[in-house]
Amino acid sequence: MNEFIAIAMIIVIIIIVVSVSEKKPPPKKEEEKKEEEKKEVKEVKKFEVQYMDKIAIELIKGGDPDEITEREGAGITKDDINQWKEDFLKDIETYAKNRREIYSNIGQLENDIKWFENVCKENIGEDWKEKTGYYKRKR
Repeated sequence: MNEFIAIAMIIVIIIIVVSVSEKKPPPKKEEEKKEEEKKEVKEVKKFEVQYMDKIAIELIKGGDPDEITEREGAGITKDDINQWKEDFLKDIETYAKNRREIYSNIGQLENDIKWFENVCKENIGEDWKEKTGYYKRKR
């Protein structure tokens, strides 16, 4: 009978150990709330560039940040709006620099074409475009 009790006790201990090891501690409610808030913030902070630029232009024109945040809602803060304004102004500056470079390159290319045409006139003759098939080329 003692052997039977010993075997029963071992089985009970094994069952308890297995059931305890299978149970996971419940997740903490505070951690869940923080994770949900982070997800909400990430979703709210996703805006299209056109929308952010529209708000930035409104702010540059003299719009009131408090009024804009109240009107737009959706988790927009004054800091967001001011950051959008700074980003917009930096983008405009970069665009202006690039545009100047492009136009200077176009001007240089136009001068190169004029030089080429003059050299062709001097060396081939006035009818160099017909002789070389200049009009037939793909542009």
